[in-house]
Amino acid sequence: MNLVKSVFNEIVLSSLFVIFFDSMFTGILFFGVSCLILSFLNLSLIYSVIPGLLFFILSFFRKLRINKLLKLEQKYPELKEKLRTSNDYKEKNNPVVLALHTEVINLVTNVDINALVSRKNISLKVICISLLFFFTIFISSLNFNINNITRSVAIAPVDFTDIKNRANDFIKNTINFQLTQDYLENGSVAELGDQELNLSIETYSTDIDVSQIENPEKKEFGETYPEEIEGYAQEVYEDKITEEHKDVIKTYFDQLKEG
Repeated sequence: MNLVKSVFNEIVLSSLFVIFFDSMFTGILFFGVSCLILSFLNLSLIYSVIPGLLFFILSFFRKLRINKLLKLEQKYPELKEKLRTSNDYKEKNNPVVLALHTEVINLVTNVDINALVSRKNISLKVICISLLFFFTIFISSLNFNINNITRSVAIAPVDFTDIKNRANDFIKNTINFQLTQDYLENGSVAELGDQELNLSIETYSTDIDVSQIENPEKKEFGETYPEEIEGYAQEVYEDKITEEHKDVIKTYFDQLKEG
C-alpha cells in the first residue's frame, strides 16, 4: 500500500515540476515580446516583467487543472483506466486491487512524465524566445526606436518642388506611355504633354430650343352637359300571392313591429 501511494505521489510531484518549467517558458516568451515592444517605444524594460509574470501564473494554474492521470493514459494506451482506477482504490486492500496495483506499478516504470507537455511546443517557445531577445538587442544597438524615427522625420527637409517634378515625369513617361500602348487608337494624343489643345463640341440639331423656356399657356375648358336625361321603366317580377298567404305575411310583419 505504501508503495502505491509513493508511486502516485511521485507522479504528482514530477508533473508539477514539468508544468512549472513549461509555464516558465511561456512567461519568458511574453517577457521577450514585451521587451521588444518596450525597446522600440524607448521605455524601461523593467515593465516587461509584469506581462511575463502574469502569463506564467495563468499558464501554470491552467495546466494544474488538467487531469494528469487521464493525460498519461492517453499517451500510454496500456494504462487506460487502470491508472485512475488504481489511484481511486489505493486505500483498499484485497486480492483484486493488489493485482491491479502490481500491474500498474510495472507499467509506470516505463512511463515518461514529460509526456504531459508537448516537446514540439517547448521547442517552438525556445526558438521564439531566442529570436525575440536577438532582435531586442539588435534594435537597441542601432538605437532604433520611435523617438529617433520621429525626430528624423521632423528634421528631414521636404522639397515639394522636387516631388512635383518627379510626379510630372512619372505621368509623362509612364502613364502616358501605357495609355498610348494599350488604350488610345491615336498615339499622338498621348504625346501632347502640357501643350494647349483647343476643342469644340458641336450640338445636335433639334426643334426644341432649351434656351427658351416659358410658362405653359392657360386654356379655358368649356362646360358640356348631356342634351336630355330620360328615365325608362324596367321590368319587375311580380309573384302572385294568394289571399291566405298575404294574411300570414301581414301578421308576421305586425308581430315584428310589436316586438
